[in-house]
Amino acid sequence: MKDNIEIGDVFEIETANGKAYIQLVEKSENQNELELIRVYYKIYLKSSCFSITKITEKSDDYFFLSFHIKAALKLKVLKFVCNTSIKRSFKTPVLFRTKNPFGNGWNIIDKKKDKYIKSGVINLNEEQKKLSPWGTWNDTLLIENLEKGWRLENWT
Repeated sequence: MKDNIEIGDVFEIETANGKAYIQLVEKSENQNELELIRVYYKIYLKSSCFSITKITEKSDDYFFLSFHIKAALKLKVLKFVCNTSIKRSFKTPVLFRTKNPFGNGWNIIDKKKDKYIKSGVINLNEEQKKLSPWGTWNDTLLIENLEKGWRLENWT
């Protein structure tokens, strides 16, 4: 098990369809908070048949998610692969979306301000459809959604 995690760490997670990859893009400020990861949609049959750099630098086919990497490592759900640098121009996302728990539509959340900036959005515009989920998924939900081919643009 990896003792301490660093920005840029890439981890492998096993699914029924093959191996999926996530990358740590933001560390938590304390042990009770979750890390922000970049989840790559593509699943690979073998980990030795590709370059991590091709996944992390050349792919724009991903979404972001709050996730407890340390817990998943402790449970041996994740396997550390390597650390690859993140472009200096990279900025973690600020806006996320979630289904409105009190009615129809969606809520748009500003992560930095930790508040809803729009509530009850019925029809998401194209930019809003690209917003990653607000909240967290555990490893089971992450694996299930990757196996089912879950994608942001279909999450409506």
